[in-house]
Amino acid sequence: MANLVFEDASTVLISGSLDILCTKEIKAAFEGKAFYKNLILDMRAVDYVDSAGLGVLIFLYKKYNPEGVRIRVLPSDTVLRILVASDLAQLFLAQDDLDAGNQPVTIRFYDCFAADTNRLGFIIDRLYSDLAQAGYCDEEKNEIVTALDEAITNAIFETIREVGGIQTFCPNARIEKSPKAIVVSWKITPDDFSVSIADYGSGLDLNKQRDRIPKTDAADYLSQVQKYQQDCNLSITVNGQAVELQRLGVGLKIITNLMDHTHITLFDQNDALPAPDSTAAGTILALHRARRFPLAH
Repeated sequence: MANLVFEDASTVLISGSLDILCTKEIKAAFEGKAFYKNLILDMRAVDYVDSAGLGVLIFLYKKYNPEGVRIRVLPSDTVLRILVASDLAQLFLAQDDLDAGNQPVTIRFYDCFAADTNRLGFIIDRLYSDLAQAGYCDEEKNEIVTALDEAITNAIFETIREVGGIQTFCPNARIEKSPKAIVVSWKITPDDFSVSIADYGSGLDLNKQRDRIPKTDAADYLSQVQKYQQDCNLSITVNGQAVELQRLGVGLKIITNLMDHTHITLFDQNDALPAPDSTAAGTILALHRARRFPLAH
């Protein structure tokens, strides 16, 4: 949700998220408002803009430009990337901001949510948006999103399965106080993509994990798995100790084929998670992929 403050006769402060949830209210707030020569939209405190938010800016441009009012946006990094990526920069930005918008940027994202699939759609949409802002082409966007979708979905359902249902989660609480949380954090640069997916509530039982390993009659099955693990730069540690895979799941094959490096860190109920609750357990999946396609224009 976005907040508006009409600071003076020519400046409007906008903060929060400029998205589809607030477009009607923002348009209504400008009803009957008149400006003389200049309208400055100070959006340095805006952290998210979607297509509906861009529609608000176009609405204001069409409303005031015919009256001779020049609209200038003071952008946050997020707003700057969106305006440049959508070819609207020339309408709203000063030359200094345009120059800054042509420079490579690093995009970061962090979210913490309950083990529930309701948040997944937002995260996937945000990833598509961030990759587009970074200039990744459609093929590369689809491959990265496929891997991340598989990884997050698995983390959610494993947590739901272990704790026996969807849990209520308070986003304002500390992570260690809310062991049913899923944490997703990524960084996108002009050269690579990296993401960490932490599941702090899977209730990992090491003995149970060992019991799930299927028996196989193929004499070279284990060596095939080990070769795949090596070829795909897949590494696994349990309580800090490196381990070798003894089977391969379809989901893991998808992720490792689409990423350059995959590392899985598992904790049991008595080890390294920084939590006062000794029953905390979890999995951290770290993925990395160097850019494989040229910058999209």
